[in-house]
Amino acid sequence: MDESVGTILKDIASNLKILILAGLFGAFTRALVAPEKRWKRRLGQGAIGVLTAIFIGPILAGFLGGYVQKEVYAWLAAGYVCAFGGETIMSAIQNKILGEAKK
Repeated sequence: MDESVGTILKDIASNLKILILAGLFGAFTRALVAPEKRWKRRLGQGAIGVLTAIFIGPILAGFLGGYVQKEVYAWLAAGYVCAFGGETIMSAIQNKILGEAKK
């Protein structure tokens, strides 16, 4: 491992920006697909979606990295999928604990 600490931190910051961008886009798409009446619930779902993209996205990006030519595509796809999935899971948990949102 001949990379300097500065190079590693620069790569982490770059990948984190990609995950946040993809996570926000995944959260936005989920908001369009499944609108939520209560803004507090939507805000919680969006926050969990982005956090899921940040923390679980690198794991998925590692798996996807072998299937694409450019690594950035793996990171974008992982962030998007993790954010969308994280929001869906959070919505299910909210519905279970707080009850279904009134239409």
